[in-house]
Amino acid sequence: MKILFILLLLQSVVVASEVDNFTSRYEPLPDSVEYLNQKTEEAFDQALLLVNEKKGCSEKNLYKGLRVYFRNHVQGKFNRWLAHTDEISKRPVNNSLSIYQDFKWYEAPTGALKNIYQDTVAEAIVVNGVQLGTDKFEHFFGRGYAYFHKLTRKKKSIEAVLKFGHRSEKYLLGSKTTGIYSYGDLAGNFHGMRFWNHLLAKTQDVLGPEYNQGPYVVCEKGQWQKKMVNNKFPFDWKNYVDASWDEGNNCSAFRTESLLKKVQKRVQLLEEKTGLRHTCPVEPEAISALKEKMFPFSKWFINSDGHKKL
Repeated sequence: MKILFILLLLQSVVVASEVDNFTSRYEPLPDSVEYLNQKTEEAFDQALLLVNEKKGCSEKNLYKGLRVYFRNHVQGKFNRWLAHTDEISKRPVNNSLSIYQDFKWYEAPTGALKNIYQDTVAEAIVVNGVQLGTDKFEHFFGRGYAYFHKLTRKKKSIEAVLKFGHRSEKYLLGSKTTGIYSYGDLAGNFHGMRFWNHLLAKTQDVLGPEYNQGPYVVCEKGQWQKKMVNNKFPFDWKNYVDASWDEGNNCSAFRTESLLKKVQKRVQLLEEKTGLRHTCPVEPEAISALKEKMFPFSKWFINSDGHKKL
């Protein structure tokens, strides 16, 4: 059992990453949305070349091929590119200087290991005017696909799917290993589920018909092709990225009161140092409006009430 736990913990170090959207928050970063749209389309092109090596429009092959590119930062080529590229302006924060720097190894094992090796937490970028961590894309594509699979293939209810996400974030993929229950991660999961549903657009968006997108891919002459609209690929990150991806607005919870107090202390020190608001949510109106818009699902992935104990 001990060996199994160690293996699972090491795996979680690879997949569980957090972002600090507070330290250096007010340093300007250019918006990367248009470039990300371009790179996403290029990844679609490469994925469909791979998919179409096999004849026929098999949905199983389609999803398998796309997930070679769109998965997580270990298994997805697009995600690996995003994690390592210098083509996009990013803001790195060393873990030993972040708001999580006071976490002890017995409180947050993965964070402690990152601190020992002077690793960085997930880097921040700006997309559609929103500050978010590069880790959110593996939630969008990876965990989003798991949500989609349960909703459409296993015919689970949307509430059962969101409960599944809650359990994952509460235990191995979240607070048990990082000490942090990230509502921002859960928001990425939710919007990723919508993306995978839009891929073929077989069913209505869970938010309602006014949010329908896609299909992004169609079968033509026995091959999968991008669906073009006015000679343009219609995928746009603006349809998915919103303030719920920003952990500076969509406030995280923490496994223990001790972890919560440590983060609150660091946030207070940032405010004293800069004279600028860092208390979560940094922009209360933005996240409160979004919470109302996403009702009744928002209770599962939006927290506008500030940092709190889980």
